[in-house]
Amino acid sequence: INRLQYFPIKSLTIFVFYILFLLLLSDEVFVSLKNTSKVLLSIVFLAVGFVANFKLNQLVMSLLILLIFAFSGSIIGYIFDIGQQNFYGSGEETMGLVQGGNFYPVSISLLFVVHLNLIGYWKSRFSKYIIIVISIATYILILLTLRRTAILLPVVGILAYLFFSGRLSSGVKYIAIIFISLLLSFPLYEDIFLRRFEIREESGRFDSNFYESEARYVTTLRTFEDIFSFKNPSKSLFGKNVFAGGWENGHVDRMYHADHNQLLNTTGIIGSLLYFLIFYQIIIFTMSFKGKELKNIKALIYSLLFILIFISLNGSIFITTFRVTFFLVLGYLMSFLRQKQIALKP
Repeated sequence: INRLQYFPIKSLTIFVFYILFLLLLSDEVFVSLKNTSKVLLSIVFLAVGFVANFKLNQLVMSLLILLIFAFSGSIIGYIFDIGQQNFYGSGEETMGLVQGGNFYPVSISLLFVVHLNLIGYWKSRFSKYIIIVISIATYILILLTLRRTAILLPVVGILAYLFFSGRLSSGVKYIAIIFISLLLSFPLYEDIFLRRFEIREESGRFDSNFYESEARYVTTLRTFEDIFSFKNPSKSLFGKNVFAGGWENGHVDRMYHADHNQLLNTTGIIGSLLYFLIFYQIIIFTMSFKGKELKNIKALIYSLLFILIFISLNGSIFITTFRVTFFLVLGYLMSFLRQKQIALKP
């Protein structure tokens, strides 16, 4: 079986060559080269995951190791008071060895923990309960970062999975368990959480009109006005300084934050359409498979796409650790979907 026969290889190839072409035209070639390597390296793992021959158990084990590593690294930091970070200008706070955006890939592990519990994957009850405890404890550590994206990312993925798999009713039990566990354990981390919450509140991060001054919101308005006005047709169509958005004359002039801002400003409308074409074909690929036996795998793919959409609003296109994990898992699930359908054919 030629697995690439059923893979959106054409759109991926066109996007890669388009970006390499733009790289030759960049005025900030070193920054463009560095960031382009991050983007292309991670997205190529979509194909790696698709053609890889590793088994489901290997994927599960890798994601669980990622989860345990994130939990261990963070908790060790708190125990031994290492992993300091300036917390919104209020001074140093112990955040552990795993901080902020480093928790993004863990959202995929937490999504799989819910999936594995709902399909009855665990043969040992002991293993099942240990993983559940570690998962909830890890989410508490994520809560303590008070990073909105890191906190909401697992929630978005899990709710999307419950919806697309048709398990919203059965998932209520797990949501209740998680909520009660967070509530009962709150006294253990109450002081740290409330102190950090007050710091973020004082910085205005929870004001109802905060979004109006939020850099991502303001930059998006400016980007859409700049690109879609076609005042500079060349920039509107092809962008400027591929993946070096905000750089002018060797220094950072502004930050583009969200992925759509980075794509529109540095690859233009054409580059943005080519990028989104990849995901459009992934959706079409996934929708083409029918059958109740494939519903859970399709739900996982859709959930991953929702996770990517959500994190893209914050800006993730250069976060290699998350995107390599994301594309590798996504590619594998697409391959697994195809192989499972072949196995089901009479």
